[in-house]
Amino acid sequence: MKKTSQKTVIFCHDTYYCRHSNQEIYAFGAFPYKLWAERFLPHFDQVKIIGRDKGACDSDVSMLDCSSGPNVTHILLPNINAPLKRLLQGRRLYEEIYRQVSEVDGVIIRGPVEFGMMAARAARAQKKPYAVEMSGCAFDHTWFHGSIIGHLYAPIKYLRARHMVARADQVIYVTQRFLQKRYPANGRIEFASNVEITAPEEAVLTQRLTRINAKPSALKIGLIGNYGNALKGLDIAINVLGRLKAEGYKFDLHVLGSGDPQRWHEAMKQQGLEEHIHFDGTLPGGDQVMTWLDGLDLYIQPSRHEGLPRAVIEAMSRGLPCLISNAGGADELLDPYCIHKKGSADQLYYQLKGIWSDWSWQAEQAENNFLRAKDYTAEVLKPKREAFWQQFLSKL
Repeated sequence: MKKTSQKTVIFCHDTYYCRHSNQEIYAFGAFPYKLWAERFLPHFDQVKIIGRDKGACDSDVSMLDCSSGPNVTHILLPNINAPLKRLLQGRRLYEEIYRQVSEVDGVIIRGPVEFGMMAARAARAQKKPYAVEMSGCAFDHTWFHGSIIGHLYAPIKYLRARHMVARADQVIYVTQRFLQKRYPANGRIEFASNVEITAPEEAVLTQRLTRINAKPSALKIGLIGNYGNALKGLDIAINVLGRLKAEGYKFDLHVLGSGDPQRWHEAMKQQGLEEHIHFDGTLPGGDQVMTWLDGLDLYIQPSRHEGLPRAVIEAMSRGLPCLISNAGGADELLDPYCIHKKGSADQLYYQLKGIWSDWSWQAEQAENNFLRAKDYTAEVLKPKREAFWQQFLSKL
């Protein structure tokens, strides 16, 4: 796509990045250079990334995505996601973000994050356009961290996020309904998930159905997400699986993501699950995650907070039966009887029991999920995004 002029934008999100001695920048999340090259650089000549600074990472980085490359610059700032840190460091960081905004033509913000809301404020002050990729709920994310401060700050962050979205020039939502209702916009709006998968091949579904028909004696269950906090509902999964183990059901739970497994040791011990829950660390996005998913029999995500969950869509694309909470826009993805109320261990417990009593459910869901995942392929989403970013380019 031919660009009409030389334009530079800032992209803000709260992803952690680290600096390697090889001069490359690595991301602790799904922000590889490929994302910048394919989604933004076709429209903008330079992209400056504002994110959180994780420091040096001279150890093994094979499990991280390299985020640096031509025409991409990283501006790494201290973490101020905690309300107290924002109070103590917020003014100094706002001044730095204001300076960075003064040097570019526009701002792109992923989600209701602190750096992003500061950048939106700076853009408004300088009369520069900004667009928001609305990928999650500010209230749920803050409230369900579980701290007293989080409960007090959640309504404030929610109102700040609504203000940011309402005054944005353009907003692209990852959900079809949920976020649009909570965070209405006055500028141009679009719906396109920030998840973009490769069109699944029919052989994937064939292999999945073969695995289901083999009826393994112990289900291999998966969950993806940061287990450094309770947002993904790992505590709910531990509670439910402990009850099922006591009733004689056989399974193993594999958790993919970052965090400290010791946080969960006592809960696992109380439920007798030390030998049944495995923390598989992190993997670069793409083929390695798909291979990991192919080794599962079931995917669960009892989240307390979501936008539109990437991991669920990826699991669906591998023909995996899924059980998820109704957090965020997750309930837009699956049949109603595959969804439980967020925080409800009892509902998830009965859903899981039902799998062993009705094996045909797995085959039915494998086919349904495989077909629905095709709505999130590049062929479907890319034209929407390209039109959206081309219009934003015209405002710079």
